[in-house]
Amino acid sequence: MRVEMNPRCLVPAHVYYETFLLREMEALIVEQQARIVIVDNITYLRDELDKGRNAGPLMQELQDLASRRSLSLKALAHTPKRDDARPVTLNDLANSKMLSNFSDAVFAIGKSHVDPSLRYLKQLKARNSEMVYHAEHVALVRLEKAHNFLHFEFAGYGAERDHLAQRDAGDSSGRRVERAEQAQTLAAQGKSQREIAARLGVSVGAVNSYLKA
Repeated sequence: MRVEMNPRCLVPAHVYYETFLLREMEALIVEQQARIVIVDNITYLRDELDKGRNAGPLMQELQDLASRRSLSLKALAHTPKRDDARPVTLNDLANSKMLSNFSDAVFAIGKSHVDPSLRYLKQLKARNSEMVYHAEHVALVRLEKAHNFLHFEFAGYGAERDHLAQRDAGDSSGRRVERAEQAQTLAAQGKSQREIAARLGVSVGAVNSYLKA
């Protein structure tokens, strides 16, 4: 069930907009008996989340709502402009301290520089489970649109470093071409993608991209 904000909605007098919005959201959750809620994105719920005095109380309210209604609640947040050659960390999240402190789990969607359609999922925090999708074992997904539905298709696993931007663009481009040629040669010899990845010292996801180049 997709719900959108109504910009023409009249907020009752003497009630803060943010309070009214969360109250209406909870009423709809109860009405629909929802158990999974995705907020896209969190800035719709409160202004100036880059300020701790706003981010902290909002996260506490969402945590309270999730606890009272037994929800699995995921809130999306964007990152400011960052260096794509550097691994993603919690510090890349705007006002990371407040948002992450009140979250049970945090993960990031990174853009691969091996293939424009490839993304990787990386765990940044896991309070109640082990860190499975760390920098050396990110989940690779491909952005696809089938039957008018834009979605992710699972594409394997890899190391984050293989998908970061290279500071020397000209040199990295040459290395990618060389690796792609080596991968295609090995594939023609009957080698599996896993064997090629081990030979070239890259992830299986990177080999998959080289073979499609």
